[in-house]
Order: sequence, then structure tokens, then C-alpha cells
Amino acid sequence: MRFLANLALVPLCLLAAAPQQSDPARPAPELVALQQALAQHEVWLEPAIGVCAIPARVLVRADPVEYVLCNRTGNAHESLFVTESIPSRINVGLLALGVQPGKNAIWKAADPQPTREQMLAGAKAYSVAPPSGEGFLLYVAWKSGEELYFFRLEDLIRNLESGRSMRRGEWVYLGSRSVQNPKAPEQEVFVADEEGNLVNLCFFEQGNTLLTGALPECETQTIWVGNSPLLPDTGLPVLFLFSRKPLESCPKELRAHLPDIDGH
Repeated sequence: MRFLANLALVPLCLLAAAPQQSDPARPAPELVALQQALAQHEVWLEPAIGVCAIPARVLVRADPVEYVLCNRTGNAHESLFVTESIPSRINVGLLALGVQPGKNAIWKAADPQPTREQMLAGAKAYSVAPPSGEGFLLYVAWKSGEELYFFRLEDLIRNLESGRSMRRGEWVYLGSRSVQNPKAPEQEVFVADEEGNLVNLCFFEQGNTLLTGALPECETQTIWVGNSPLLPDTGLPVLFLFSRKPLESCPKELRAHLPDIDGH
């Protein structure tokens, strides 16, 4: 479809043009067309329930992680999950759910700077304001035979410092960004497509991902590992969900896309 030519801009155009629906059970034709176009790329958009989902696979189960979702071209060696889905296409689905970009973490130098002795005693040369703004709750689901497994993403991550699962919270939407293509200056490229990193767990100053962890403890990069007893084996498929609201289970609208790890 022609409107997939520039995926990073499409939803804004489509949704702005879509008429207000008096009957919420009958979505605008533009939105239906967007759903169908994204589904061709395995990005499953369900705007009526505020959810977008993609296929992914378990990657790093027990070693330290700094990301929770990457492409193979990204920092896959330190990501809990990997997906073949293209970030700009996922971004279309997220924008179609009405999210507005938040603010990335902000680093501020201490003034005055601590002395060497103070830093050795634990003082920091900077402070970090965590990311803020709108975002998503993240879920992971799969089947094993007749059993359905459904987890908040945080439950699948261990905090080695606290000895518990990661605290639950919203993941702030950044939306990556577009920059001039160095190989073709008349074109722009979507940075998340180029770098292959979709959702970071730890804070990164560049802000090039779609989503970022936002808990204050996410400033520390060395304390996160997969909660391996709960995770399927490396390489097994899962459904990765982005939701605007809390979910109690995998929505019925998406259950046809649940992978069975026994019959993968």
C-alpha cells in the first residue's frame, strides 16, 4: 500500500484525516486500512483495546541485559528478546494508539564537582532525572500445549541488587527520531531502523529507541538479568505486547497470534 512508503509519518496523517466515529464499534476506514497494512508485516494493531503486538524470540536468558527488545542488527548480545519486526512499522502502530513522545533521561553535572576523595566515598559527578511522559505497559505471552502463559515484562527480569523481579512501571515512549541519510542526503532514515534497538532497559543518553525504562534504578546498567526460571528456552517464540492500559490476560483479539513453544 502506498501509505506504507513513509511509516514514521503515516499514522499522524491518517488519524488526523479520519472522521470522528459516533459508533466506536465501527472504526474509521483509514484505521482499518492501517491495521491491514501493518498485519502484513506482523504488527498486529488493536486500537479498540489500546494494544499493539509483534512476534519475538527469547534471546539472553541469564546473562546481564541492558535492552529488552532488539533486532539482530542491534545490541542483541545484551537483549532479553529479539524480533524481526521493523521498528518504524511498530512505531506506526504505537502512534496509532494515541501516544505522545515523552522525555528521555537527563544527565546534569554536579555543581560544584565532587573532589576525588568525595567520589571515592560514593559521591556522584552528575545526577540523572529519569525519563518522563506517556508510554506503555509491556507484556509477554506464549502457549505450551493447552496452557497460556502471560507475564508483565518486569516479572521476567531480575534485579540483582534487590534480589527481586524488576519493579513494575510504565515504559516511556520516545519514538526514536529521523535523521538525514549520510548515503543519500535528500532522504531521511529512522534511527531505530538503522541501529536495531527498540526498547532499552537502562538509560541511554541518545534516546534513539522506541521505548525506555523509566524507573530510577534503571540508571544502573549492571544489575539486570533475565528471570530464567520463568522464561522459555533461548530461541523459542513469544508474543510481545505494548498496551496503553493494564491487562489481566492476553486479549482474545490477539490469541490467534500466540506461538506454541511446544510446536515451534
